[in-house]
Amino acid sequence: MAQLSEISSTLNRRLLEIHARLLVGDPTATAEFAEIALEPLKRALGSIFRSVRDDALLNDAAVDAYMEYVKAPEKYDPQQSSLFSFLKLAAKRDLLNALRKNKKFQLARSLEEEGVELRVISGNKPIRGSRHDQKESEIVTKIDSQERVRHIFTVVQEPRDRAVLKLMMDGERETSAFAIALGISHLSKREREHRVKQCKDRLIKYVKRSEEKRGKE
Repeated sequence: MAQLSEISSTLNRRLLEIHARLLVGDPTATAEFAEIALEPLKRALGSIFRSVRDDALLNDAAVDAYMEYVKAPEKYDPQQSSLFSFLKLAAKRDLLNALRKNKKFQLARSLEEEGVELRVISGNKPIRGSRHDQKESEIVTKIDSQERVRHIFTVVQEPRDRAVLKLMMDGERETSAFAIALGISHLSKREREHRVKQCKDRLIKYVKRSEEKRGKE
């Protein structure tokens, strides 16, 4: 996990360096940004939306988010999030829009509403998935803009809960990463898994209630 964190930190540092060049109109910065950011962004989307197996959908969402960013890099606010997280939010929004227009995705959603748990695999028949994974996916599909991040974080105030929420938004799946965030790495494997699931379930409820309240305002 330390190695992954170091890679993420290095990527964000390089992106910020190119971001500064984009702001001053460096003509080489656009292509260099794409070279560094697109593949990691596509992989991040694949990790978050594990049910999506259509490589073209993931690629298009990553490219669309990149194009939107380079047209107006000044819209990025470094006080709100890392640049890579900013790109992921935009890419998630673009991918969700594409999925809503995808007939296979719409069919699967209608079946889910009837109580059939599914994972959507483009080009194949839907197959059964985990109910907990489905609930966890809700949290990352609902938080699709910096405005919503700010809104959710007014509800989630406890530092450890925030750390877990950030990991969920980043598509993290390893229990060990959540255990570190919660400070429970010293516990048994079974107890760690129990505590992590308990925390995730609570946060999912927070997000759901927050979005319901937001919808009524």
